[in-house]
Amino acid sequence: QNVVIGNNVSIGIGTTIKQGTKIGDGTIIGSQTTIDQNSVIGSDVIIGNNVKIQQNAVIGDKTETSDNVILDQNSSIGNFVFIGPKTVIKQNARIADGSYLSSGISFDQNVALGGNVIVMDSVMFNQGVKVVDRAIIGKKVVVNQNTKIGSDAVIAAGRTIGQNAKVCDGISVNTNLRTPYLYT
Repeated sequence: QNVVIGNNVSIGIGTTIKQGTKIGDGTIIGSQTTIDQNSVIGSDVIIGNNVKIQQNAVIGDKTETSDNVILDQNSSIGNFVFIGPKTVIKQNARIADGSYLSSGISFDQNVALGGNVIVMDSVMFNQGVKVVDRAIIGKKVVVNQNTKIGSDAVIAAGRTIGQNAKVCDGISVNTNLRTPYLYT
């Protein structure tokens, strides 16, 4: 399969783009970046240096990834998303439109973020976490397996949310939550 590159695309030195990849118009790709096969990059996207995009990944229009980001296979990033440096997004992750991810964030497999979610530095999302629209996650938060954080929820910096917890819509969490827990 051929690589399809749109109009006015800029590709940095040492970047590798593998078969079946599609890149939209006006996209800028930094140096030493790898885009694996069958990935789709939207229009007007900015991809930093030393970024690794694995096979079958999708990045929506007008999204920006900073340097040293890893986007694992079968993951999907929406439109108008910002991904800060040194963020690792493992396979089958979904990040909806308008979300902002600061730096050093770690996503395990099958994590889903709703639209317009804000995530600050050094947050860890473990497997199966779901964060609904407009939630705000403070710095150095750990969210354990299969936890759901509701829309408009706020998690204070430095908190740990236990596995299988449910944080209801609009709730502010200022303490660590044990497992399992329903925070209303």
